[in-house]
Amino acid sequence: LVMANPQGPPILTYPRPKMSAPAGPPPSPPPEVLFQELMRENCAVKSVVSGVVGFVFGGLMGAFFASFEQMGPALPGTPGYTAEVLSTKETMRQMLRHTYSRAASQAKGFGLVGAVFAGTECIIEHYRGTNDMGNMLMAGCLTGGVLGLRAGPKPAVAGCAGFAAFSYLMEKLFIHPD
Repeated sequence: LVMANPQGPPILTYPRPKMSAPAGPPPSPPPEVLFQELMRENCAVKSVVSGVVGFVFGGLMGAFFASFEQMGPALPGTPGYTAEVLSTKETMRQMLRHTYSRAASQAKGFGLVGAVFAGTECIIEHYRGTNDMGNMLMAGCLTGGVLGLRAGPKPAVAGCAGFAAFSYLMEKLFIHPD
């Protein structure tokens, strides 16, 4: 359609479709979106995912640090010294066993810490109904306390303080650096 414009050239307009209000409630999100939201808010899922990530990261760290440890023959007069000389194949086998042992040990430790911390933080967050620094501090304290409890009450208190301080630093340095 062309409309006359007294101040200048004609204005071209197009007919607009009539907009009507949708009838009924808004459509529900697709099942995939609902599933993703459920998985993001599920404490068990968060704990398992953090445990798996911690396990993988711990295994990599253990293998990396095992490569820096001295794997040569023991010196005369030190524990483990033997006069026999090992073949290259046997030396490699021992080094791989040692690397695997360190990687497995670190993987279990990191996985446990990740799972316990993430699960504890999620439960605290759901209980308190807020996502703030307090959740991280309480989760850090509980995680450190539980992991240190096997060694006694003093290590449990030290673990609580240490993990809470570490959680605070991570929160301040990486999550909310304001």
